[in-house]
Amino acid sequence: MSRHKTAELIERGAEILRSHHPMTVRQVYYQLISGHVLENSRSNYKAVVNALRDARLEGLIPWEFIEDRLRRPRTVSMWSGLAESAGAAARSYRRGIWATQPIVVEVWLEKDALSGIFEDLLRTRLREQAARPSVC
Repeated sequence: MSRHKTAELIERGAEILRSHHPMTVRQVYYQLISGHVLENSRSNYKAVVNALRDARLEGLIPWEFIEDRLRRPRTVSMWSGLAESAGAAARSYRRGIWATQPIVVEVWLEKDALSGIFEDLLRTRLREQAARPSVC
């Protein structure tokens, strides 16, 4: 891929990420395809991966704008005191609306890239079945 095309990918990718972040590399790639910047191909996907990596290393795209949902860091929750801990507990409380129901609804997605869109909206189980054939 030419330097000009790589520069265009970085600029368009940065525009997308400035308006919607964090996103996965694949989400940025599909935005570029739907915006008719690229055609859908394995080589173009690799070019986007490399361009976004280089842009992050050069400081053109903030690191926190791109997420990798399969490699989330595991951290231990800590607070400065009891009041902060109680506030965090109050913000994260969700009444168990399914506890008294005879069935539990699950939403299955074939693409992990879509999970970020749905996880904040749904109040039920969400399963990603990436790289597996459909069961329906």
